[in-house]
Amino acid sequence: DYGYVSPIATGLPWNLLGLARMFRPLLERGLPEHRFIDNVAVTPESPQEDEAAIANMCATSFYHALYFPKNFRRAFFEGVFFDGVSERDIEHWRRAMALFLNKVTIDQGGKRLIVKNPAYTARVAQLRAIWPDAQFIHIRRNPFVVFQSMRNFHYKLCAALGLQTTIPEGVDAVVLETFSRIMETLEWETADLPCERYIDIRFEDLEAAPTDVVGQIFDQLSLPGRSDAEAAIGRYLGTLSDYRKNAYRFDPADLAQVADAWAPHIARGGYEAPR
Repeated sequence: DYGYVSPIATGLPWNLLGLARMFRPLLERGLPEHRFIDNVAVTPESPQEDEAAIANMCATSFYHALYFPKNFRRAFFEGVFFDGVSERDIEHWRRAMALFLNKVTIDQGGKRLIVKNPAYTARVAQLRAIWPDAQFIHIRRNPFVVFQSMRNFHYKLCAALGLQTTIPEGVDAVVLETFSRIMETLEWETADLPCERYIDIRFEDLEAAPTDVVGQIFDQLSLPGRSDAEAAIGRYLGTLSDYRKNAYRFDPADLAQVADAWAPHIARGGYEAPR
């Protein structure tokens, strides 16, 4: 019942309604078997994050930190928080967002879109400026795991996508600084949203009882199609019996610095350090 950003849309945002359709079979044969950062399968029907597409369309995207790791810190903070970005470039970003998702809507047959992008946790106000009636689903996760996951993300994608051979410097410092700022920005920019426009769930709950938690999302946001969605979720879960998440080694030094830097968020979520 909902549209999404496809792999082809991510790779060819400008040409999604033209050349991409013509060469779709050829392009789909070139898709990787799994995502670069984990074991999540990639198929022509796999929903993708839209950040790579936006990075192809404008200069304001944290993916430019991955493409050009010599400028990792500056490009990352420009792309996530718009630090030092001119109003003209921000307006360019807004236009690129609207154009791209309008194209995706057409490509998806006019269906309402579900878009997933962790960077949007810090961009709710910008998104609301474009789509005043948007609804938001925030999935929070154990911060100790988030630190390991984001470290893995940056190093693996810089190696896979980087146009410079430089290893990015200060990744841990950027991750530690970013998380608290993102979470605080999220709280400020969603404070006035009513419950039917915003829901906050725990990843651990979603993982333990996916059908129940997705049902909660449908109910709180008053979304149609819950029964059909539950049936589809059940079928999809049946295909994941062999899936294995990334396994992380939790070094005591890493646990200590996360506990120190993110203490309020760890306490608020009731999380503990992995053992």
